[in-house]
Amino acid sequence: EQLLDRYGPPEAFRAHSAGVPERRYAEVNLYYPEYGFMCQLELPINSVQLQSETKVVRAWYFAPTLLDELVDPRDGVPFPPREYMDDVLQDWQGYGPIELE
Repeated sequence: EQLLDRYGPPEAFRAHSAGVPERRYAEVNLYYPEYGFMCQLELPINSVQLQSETKVVRAWYFAPTLLDELVDPRDGVPFPPREYMDDVLQDWQGYGPIELE
């Protein structure tokens, strides 16, 4: 909630399952390219819901840029290749259940 209060909703987000079979979780990446950062959240795989108290587990910082330009894998930012962006990036809908790609 503090992140949204300060920066507003993310320009886009990506949600997918991650981890090893013994520890599966939902990874959610919130993209704020105009501010030069993205945040990663981890949610239980059996209850994929964004809540105001969900904690950020990782953050990546980079030079502020446009969302369309944030695809260079050399930056080390977990971002989908350009050809998949439209398929995996979602618009912010607020708190509540989200779909995994």
